[in-house]
Amino acid sequence: MARGVFTFAAIFRDNYAKVLDFFIDNPRYDFTVTEIARHTKISRITVTKIISNFNKDGIIKKSRKLGRGQLYIFNTDNPIVKIIMRAEFEMISVLAEQEQKIQQPMKIPVRMKR
Repeated sequence: MARGVFTFAAIFRDNYAKVLDFFIDNPRYDFTVTEIARHTKISRITVTKIISNFNKDGIIKKSRKLGRGQLYIFNTDNPIVKIIMRAEFEMISVLAEQEQKIQQPMKIPVRMKR
């Protein structure tokens, strides 16, 4: 994981985390399995399995149909999803504070000649 970068995918290095991270970054939009697969660089078959499991757990939900395709959206009403989003916010806040401390200029005392 790169310094200063927080994503569930970077920490857990798992396809479930990649899909979860994708929905965390786009909580107000709905997507087809194909779109999710393209953005996360995971096969459609794997994304379909992950979406099915997340749907059963209430983490995502079906939003609407577009032609023959089903669209899915992050279920922000789910208490687990709220906790996940809060956790990400807290971790990003901690990392931002750490970055700010690193980037602050060092103060070097200077002696003045009299």
